Amino acid sequence: MSGFTADWFTEHAQDWLDVVWPRFRGLGPVRWLEVGSYEGLSALWVLDNVLPRGSEVWCLDHFDGDYEARFDANVAGRGEQIVKFKAKSQEALTRWAPGFDGAYVDGSHEEADVLADAREVWRILRPGGLVVFDDVGMEPVGRAVDALLAEEPAAQVLRRGWQAFVEKRLTRDLRVIQE
Repeated sequence: MSGFTADWFTEHAQDWLDVVWPRFRGLGPVRWLEVGSYEGLSALWVLDNVLPRGSEVWCLDHFDGDYEARFDANVAGRGEQIVKFKAKSQEALTRWAPGFDGAYVDGSHEEADVLADAREVWRILRPGGLVVFDDVGMEPVGRAVDALLAEEPAAQVLRRGWQAFVEKRLTRDLRVIQE
């Protein structure tokens, strides 16, 4: 059982190529988090198209139903590039330490869940990191993302459409001292 039953991701590929690829181009391997992985299409696409060679994607999903077997078959052979976590996001994310260079949030579409996921992803995202929120055109998701943006002064929206690309700016004011 391999292959994909749906593709909601690649219609946004140009945004990823415009925003994500330039950010990581020329860097060494990065650690990317994906909240909501479904059948693995987005994780594989991100690895193959916008992340540097040697990067890893941590795929966090509750993997209910038949799509877990499809995910496993689709990512088979990707070795250590894909790290699978079968758990509820709000249980797992609170236990993880900061250290992610980027994240893609496409889990629950309930406002409270999205906001909880967004806050935890923001907490574990490195300064200078990038998070992409999917489905912000859906009212509950958009409201949750807006709430995060309102409470995080370091959040800089780089692009917003159906997906929102948000940078976690450095919070220190770095000034050049001239003599």
